[in-house]
Amino acid sequence: MDYKSRRTRTGSERKSPVGIIIFVLISIAMILFIVLTAKGKSCESSLFAVIFGNDKELENKKIVDAISQQESAMPSMTPSVTASADSLRLDSQSFFILQMGQYTDELAANAQAKTIQAMGAGGFVYNDGKIFRVFAAAYSDQTSLQKVQEQIRTAGFEGTAYIMTSDTLTVNAQGDKLQLASMKKVLDLLFVLPGKLSDLSLEYDKGNISLQECVDKAEVWKEELLKEYSIISSNNTDNVKYICSYVRDNMELLSTFSSINVNIDVNEASSTIKRLQLETIISFVRFVNEAEVGNE
Repeated sequence: MDYKSRRTRTGSERKSPVGIIIFVLISIAMILFIVLTAKGKSCESSLFAVIFGNDKELENKKIVDAISQQESAMPSMTPSVTASADSLRLDSQSFFILQMGQYTDELAANAQAKTIQAMGAGGFVYNDGKIFRVFAAAYSDQTSLQKVQEQIRTAGFEGTAYIMTSDTLTVNAQGDKLQLASMKKVLDLLFVLPGKLSDLSLEYDKGNISLQECVDKAEVWKEELLKEYSIISSNNTDNVKYICSYVRDNMELLSTFSSINVNIDVNEASSTIKRLQLETIISFVRFVNEAEVGNE
């Protein structure tokens, strides 16, 4: 047995020059195949996944699926707009935002935003006047946010809570009945828009609707706003002009979304929807809290 083993080793040590040359040529061919071809790159990814045990695409998909399961049980964002004969009252509302980093340097914040955008998160950079915050997504209540935090913590990520709250606002509106009715409609549409976008993001992440259907919905909401805007825009009172400015901002956001390329990557599309949702929330809170007329 010892002799056989030695023979085996001796034989392996005495490879012919031809065999060595063939081995080198095959190795070079394999390297070129991996580097230069799409299939080769796919093989490369698979090999690295086996070696390092870290398939990022699969890991990211697990995170998204886990978050989607939590989001499916979340209540919708439905702020209340109460109308009387000559005023509209907006209840205070809080938005619970998943924050994935805060920075004093804008470049660092943008880098983190791009990292999480690639995973399908919003990656919206918000400057609160002091620091740059990187937002992933927003939820309607603290419990929902905490559940998502637990899910991403299990996957090795750390996210903190950031709460944005709007004041209670009463808008004293003057105009004819048609204009007052249109103002009520337009505010109803705008104040449920973050919730609509949240639902849209969830349905897209779950594969229930296509990106084209998302774009079509954004276009419908924009047209609904435009219809009511055309009625109230002739009213020159300060309150109505302030509302009109807010309407234009949201129509612009929806126009940007409805014009995106529907063939973009799934994660990029998911990130775009969440980013639009975050922008509408920030726009809403700014609209209410910076109102100079009729604000309680």
